[in-house]
Amino acid sequence: MKNNPAQYKTIVFIFACMAIMLLDMISIDAQTLQTIRSATERPDQIEPVSAPFDMPQPQKPVFPDKIFDISDYGAKGDGTTKNTDAFKKTIDACSAAGGGTVLVPAGKWLTGAVHLKSNVNLHLEPGAEIHFSDDPKDYLPVVFTRWAGTELYNYSPLIYASNCENIAITGPGKLFGHGQNWWSWTRRGEETILDIYKNQVLKNIPPEKRICGTPEAGLRPQFISPINCKNVLFEGFTVASPGPFWTFDIIYCDNVIVRGLHLETRGGPNTDGVNLNSTKNSLVEYCLINAGDDGVCIKSGINEDGRRVNIPSENIVVRHITTMISHGGIVIGSETSGGIRNVFAHDCLFKGTGIGIRIKSNASRGGYVENIYYQNIKMEDIRHEAIRIESDYSAFMASENGKAYPVFKNLTFSHIDCDYADVAISMTGSSHQPVENVTLRDIDITARLDGTFKWVNGLTLDNVQIRQKGKPLTLPGVLFTKSHKEGLDAEYFNNEDLNGKPAFTRVDPQIRFNYWAGYAPAPRVQDDHFSVRWTGYLKVPETGSYRIGMEADDGFRIYLNGKPIVDSWSENPFCEWKNTIVQLEKDKFYDLKIEYHENLGFGCAWFRILPCSSPSGYPDVYNRTDVNKIISIQTKKDVENVRNSLIQYVYGDGGLPYEKLPAEVTQNYQDDRYDGLVSLKSITKLVVKTDFGLDSKIYHFLPIHGNGRVVLYHQGHRGDFIQGKEVIAKFLDDGYAVVAFSMPVYGMNSQPMVNLPKLGLLKITDHDKMKFLQPASGHPVQYFVTPIVAVINYLEKNFKYKDITMIGISGGGWTTTLAAALDPRIETSFPVAGSYPVYLRSESRRDWGDWEQTIPELLRRANYPDMYILGAYGKGRRQVQVINRYDACCFAGLKWETYKPVVEKRVKDLGQGSWGLLFDETHHEHKISEFAMDNILNILNEE
Repeated sequence: MKNNPAQYKTIVFIFACMAIMLLDMISIDAQTLQTIRSATERPDQIEPVSAPFDMPQPQKPVFPDKIFDISDYGAKGDGTTKNTDAFKKTIDACSAAGGGTVLVPAGKWLTGAVHLKSNVNLHLEPGAEIHFSDDPKDYLPVVFTRWAGTELYNYSPLIYASNCENIAITGPGKLFGHGQNWWSWTRRGEETILDIYKNQVLKNIPPEKRICGTPEAGLRPQFISPINCKNVLFEGFTVASPGPFWTFDIIYCDNVIVRGLHLETRGGPNTDGVNLNSTKNSLVEYCLINAGDDGVCIKSGINEDGRRVNIPSENIVVRHITTMISHGGIVIGSETSGGIRNVFAHDCLFKGTGIGIRIKSNASRGGYVENIYYQNIKMEDIRHEAIRIESDYSAFMASENGKAYPVFKNLTFSHIDCDYADVAISMTGSSHQPVENVTLRDIDITARLDGTFKWVNGLTLDNVQIRQKGKPLTLPGVLFTKSHKEGLDAEYFNNEDLNGKPAFTRVDPQIRFNYWAGYAPAPRVQDDHFSVRWTGYLKVPETGSYRIGMEADDGFRIYLNGKPIVDSWSENPFCEWKNTIVQLEKDKFYDLKIEYHENLGFGCAWFRILPCSSPSGYPDVYNRTDVNKIISIQTKKDVENVRNSLIQYVYGDGGLPYEKLPAEVTQNYQDDRYDGLVSLKSITKLVVKTDFGLDSKIYHFLPIHGNGRVVLYHQGHRGDFIQGKEVIAKFLDDGYAVVAFSMPVYGMNSQPMVNLPKLGLLKITDHDKMKFLQPASGHPVQYFVTPIVAVINYLEKNFKYKDITMIGISGGGWTTTLAAALDPRIETSFPVAGSYPVYLRSESRRDWGDWEQTIPELLRRANYPDMYILGAYGKGRRQVQVINRYDACCFAGLKWETYKPVVEKRVKDLGQGSWGLLFDETHHEHKISEFAMDNILNILNEE
């Protein structure tokens, strides 16, 4: 590497970008925050709007000079008294007097729903904090709203206004949404809104009969949502913690001004910043947004219900805003059914967002997006695309009609500067309705990949520069041959129109397959869906480890000597770099087969091969590919030594905390979410406390008819273990007691605020921040395992279970792998969809896992195959890994074939225990399927 300055600079650049992104995710340092605040410092008066379309100048509403203090109407700012009635009385009095200012003085004011009325300005003085109750009953009765694009009646938003004129919320105080209690409803709400769509919207049931507002329906309320209002102002305050759902959902409003706000809403699902929903004549300016979804998003209703209402979002200016970390900077869609036009976004900064500029819709939505202008936009450290336009956006609520093709036209992007993005530009229309009239002018983007354009008519490029950094380099001296002659054979397959026909192809010096060069492969190919296969031989110039993979816009597989080494067939990776590492010998010919499925009819695929010493820059333990050499366990003595080394790394010299017990035990605990479990006798709530306030809330489910056995169930990253209710029910029905866990800081678990040396105050809201929590002894990875060890201690002390089984999904699968490796009291373990050896984890974020899964020092002591053996070895012990073949999340495909036989044999040779792998091809989801559960129960009941 020292002799290759270009590679060295590339590695330094990649790690620099990673460091910058990490610091952004941890906290915003004082200097950066001051710079952002200066850039978003709002002038007292609204500057004139000069848009490339006709739009009335925004005007602030004017209020009578009367003040109504909530404390005069019985409110108490002690943080515990619920002030819902006091807010209502104050607002009613202000409205009855003709309007004025409802004053919230310094203090902590707890309340339920707050309903504004015409001519009322809710003003938060310095030091004023409104804390919203997390009890759903405080947001009843139901009110008319539009939930994610569908009209219905639901829980009241935390702050709500309907059919009002001249309303405002002004600062400089703070709002606290306390939305965590609602977030476990996410999947339930998606199921409900899909049911409403299929059984009410499509059957023309009117909105007044679409009644929700129950925990069973699970539709989380918005934070701040005026509907059918005119002359609306939000200015100067801070949203200091996320609410249940979208932060601002401004629906059917006219003359809206959002300015000078600081929104901190990361941590919860769908906690967008500012959503403008079928709203017109709107200005968003001088805001700092750090959102749990999109920063600013413009919408107009979804599918048939959006087209029925048919109210566009139009005449919108967004300027002088900064978005941090959010999924998207300024986003349009995917709810476009009522149409979106005349949007001007300019002079904004996107720092660390997932995607910078995004416009999205699909053939269920319909509608139009036209006359859109992005100008003077600066982006830094964009994790995906700098600019992404897609009319085939994948969304959970697809129409049964599916032929409402959205119209995207007249899109102008000018003076866009991005210092780094993973992909520069991606634009995808459709064969039925291409994107029309796109202008890219004065664009300067540095990116790993340049991106793609598909079905775009009328594309104008003027001074567009895309500089590539961090891109996997191709390897000089690699030879592709057929019958030892240069070239690859290609043919179409799996398509009745093209089956077996030769495919036009060539391999250029960048190993890029231009196999139809921008035109359809053959006339009248059915829907332009087809597959192409290349076959030949591969030879490399030097013996060593090589990273082999593809960048492609649809599914592919790569085989070497007849064995699958990369399987991305079921995915649509948008040109992600999917790869693996193999050991190749100099001048040896390897059978190479590449299969690629094109889903649209136009595109390219890049095959990449590079030596492991080049840009990955990974620690040596990541690049080891020989499974026999990766496994350090050869003998029974090695089992003891490796486990002790692993325990010492995780816990230090003190070893496993066998004395640790839950700090709180609450028997006969009531949680009505589980009332439907017919085999449930009772719930015991356990709380395990660890350092830094990382508390884990755990439920011990006791069955009516127990079989004397217990299963530890770990939900992983999906949140509250209510998500695993069906799995829990299945075990209870079979007589098993179940102890359910969530990942630290997920689900009901705490998200503490800690004061750390050099970093200062840091709220622990995700796992990336946990790496900075240094325990008295050992490594912070222990905080993932300690709740499990403490519960096992508790079970051994208080119960006489015959054995202990553990099963986990996703991150819970990883936790199961590590816990079973550390603690042999776990006799049987089932890691599901949550673990691969590191050499098989591609550079794609899809399979890489969180930081705790890839700690080099831990892996040097026990790599994943070692952990599998540690989890399986011992008298009566067994581990069965469950791999979902078509998992849309991660760890899909056939890569397990490279390690399964080696691990199985090594455990068998040790003479105690067993290890196996259950391959699940029955679904396309990231879950524990019925097939997997049936097999798991069969395995357990055989013992």
